[in-house]
Amino acid sequence: MRSAIFMVTATLLYLTFPGPAPAETWTEATAVFQERCIECHQFSIRSAGLRLDTFEGVLAGSSLGRVVIPGEPEASELINRVRGRSQPRMPLTGPPLTEDQILVLERWIAAGLPGPEGGAESAR
Repeated sequence: MRSAIFMVTATLLYLTFPGPAPAETWTEATAVFQERCIECHQFSIRSAGLRLDTFEGVLAGSSLGRVVIPGEPEASELINRVRGRSQPRMPLTGPPLTEDQILVLERWIAAGLPGPEGGAESAR
């Protein structure tokens, strides 16, 4: 009887709480950058030397160093800035990124920074 109850409970939990969200892609990450970041971080305007309009620009980082660490969103300065854990909070103008936008960036970094071709970037 107990094993039947356990199996039913385990099945219900599995169906209620599916696995982790799928990893984000460069296409999804760059959509956030395009919408909220490149006004200040693009080819013609590179605030702090950071370009977020190209994959290579993101990997190159800013004049202060790397902004993303593959597989480590919590250690990535980009996430610390958009979450307000590092100052100044980004973006400087307009409202903060939504939680969904931040999660896209966190999942992309956690996935190892898959690039435009879909492969994980080894920027270590």
